Amino acid sequence: MSVLKTGVRILTPAEYQSLDRVVAKPSLKVLLRALLFTGMRYQELIRLKQNPSGFHPDKGYILVKSGKREAVYSERYVHLTPAGVQAVKDFLADERMDYPSSAVMTKNLCAWARAAHLEAAPELEGNKISQGANAGRDRQNVWGMSVKSFRKTWESWLAVSFPDRLEMVMLSQGHQTATSIKHYLGVPFSQAEREEIRLMTAGWMA
Repeated sequence: MSVLKTGVRILTPAEYQSLDRVVAKPSLKVLLRALLFTGMRYQELIRLKQNPSGFHPDKGYILVKSGKREAVYSERYVHLTPAGVQAVKDFLADERMDYPSSAVMTKNLCAWARAAHLEAAPELEGNKISQGANAGRDRQNVWGMSVKSFRKTWESWLAVSFPDRLEMVMLSQGHQTATSIKHYLGVPFSQAEREEIRLMTAGWMA
């Protein structure tokens, strides 16, 4: 198990699969899969559903335009694996248009983590740290789960699979420096987990 200093949990492939199995609503399953396989911010993905013109499945990327004046980049290309292209297609094809807030999704993720029997993070137990999606923890969130978990998980998986492409990972994820990605190289995945991660990230920027 790995939890960042901000309290956000990085998932192993097995942990993600355990979560997926306990999510009952198909619309939320496809949402979580799209969050994982794009590494996009939650609100970015919701905006894509409202205006999917930035999705280019034939080219394998999403053109994301920032809605923030202070953003490092006004736009970026989110590169996708074949699995990511399919995840986005499924998300856009789903009829649902109204999604929970980030804070509600954090509560949902905590409930799913409990149902999936994910191991709690000892360093989070008893903490009274800020609630909501900006921190992966609150008084009840001993799992470090939030919508950010999927973005941080995908970043760590790409760093494991493509240590020679950290600059491209950085640009795709919208970070200013490669330092933002390099710390993922030390995430303590087992050898078996690393092999599965490479399979799940196969075809990225192929």
